[in-house]
Amino acid sequence: KTIVRECLGILKAQGMALEISSAGLRKACREIYPAPCILEWAHELDVPITFASDAHCVADVARDFAALEAFARSHGYTEHVYFVHGAVQHVAF
Repeated sequence: KTIVRECLGILKAQGMALEISSAGLRKACREIYPAPCILEWAHELDVPITFASDAHCVADVARDFAALEAFARSHGYTEHVYFVHGAVQHVAF
């Protein structure tokens, strides 16, 4: 727990975001990454989040983003971010 929280703090300090991925929904675990406890700690530390689908084909681009939004909302988030040339862009949901 301590190492993960320390890493989340470093992400925050460096202006980075935690990726939430829907890829796990297509794998045997059938879960969104990261684990709920990690997302809770990230929210406590005010670490921004970004969405990903780990697409290896066009059909998987942005796949299950509605589920990612619901997962993020359930942990207190109201927006996600993306980066354009290193500049953070905020998207409310």
